[in-house]
Amino acid sequence: MPKITIEKRNKEDKRYSVHNKDILMRQPADKTSWEKFDGLWKPPIKFIDSYSISINGALLDEKNMDKFILRPWAGIHTFKLPGLDVEELCFAPDNDVGFVSVLKIVNNSDKSQEITATLSTKIDMRKSFESIHGRKYKCDFDSIRNANIVSSENTEWKLCYGTGKSKGILTRQTGKEQYVRSLGKDIYSPKNVQVTCEIYPGDEIVVPFVFCADDGAGKDAKTCFDKMSLNWSRLYIEKERKFDTLKMEPNNAGKHIGLMTPDENINRAFSFALSDIEYHPNHPSTDEIDIKKLLWNVFGLVEL
Repeated sequence: MPKITIEKRNKEDKRYSVHNKDILMRQPADKTSWEKFDGLWKPPIKFIDSYSISINGALLDEKNMDKFILRPWAGIHTFKLPGLDVEELCFAPDNDVGFVSVLKIVNNSDKSQEITATLSTKIDMRKSFESIHGRKYKCDFDSIRNANIVSSENTEWKLCYGTGKSKGILTRQTGKEQYVRSLGKDIYSPKNVQVTCEIYPGDEIVVPFVFCADDGAGKDAKTCFDKMSLNWSRLYIEKERKFDTLKMEPNNAGKHIGLMTPDENINRAFSFALSDIEYHPNHPSTDEIDIKKLLWNVFGLVEL
């Protein structure tokens, strides 16, 4: 299966996206240099401007990055922390309005460690053509779902994100909400979703962070969250298997565009991306594909 590996020394200006027919999550490979078109989108609405995760106070960012691996169905970030190896796997299940960030934390030390994983988000719910809108937000913590539920005033837009009913971990809301001034507008930062657990020497623990968006016209965010938080492991296997069944042969769109690179892995991954479009019903014909939009949606290589 094709993969693209980005080492820490080559991380600059590399970004990617995970997507399905409903949502797109675009983010930097180094988890640090977020830009205008990054974040969680249910086109044409943006729900999350950026998010960050820290382990025992250490950010999973460019400083602690080991490498990044892009698969056709997922992005895999790896980090090195004192006594810990951390992997973040990001993917968007098919037929759901959300994406999943799965942390795998391995204790490489000779002592048990109490782990605190903190998820922080910056919210800027807006349509793609909006810039400064003055929108305010409300955030409630759902103790049954272990999730933040963020709503936007004067709209039906909602965002539900958290861990669900995961075993072996304690989830709670911490910190304080605030509005942060950025580029002439206020970005909303809700209270954090924080997970605590204990990991014995040589053991590992898995923490799923599930994100679901609701624009008021489709699937309810809570319903989506319940399904994804309970079934994320199976949904990931289904996503991976879908690509396993696809052929690696270049298709007419690739030939028509004439897009080739010296790296065969990239060429094959691009072929996979085109096949992914063809997998969905009512896809455009290859002659109608807008290559600029395709590259942005699939790889995040260009801006619209």
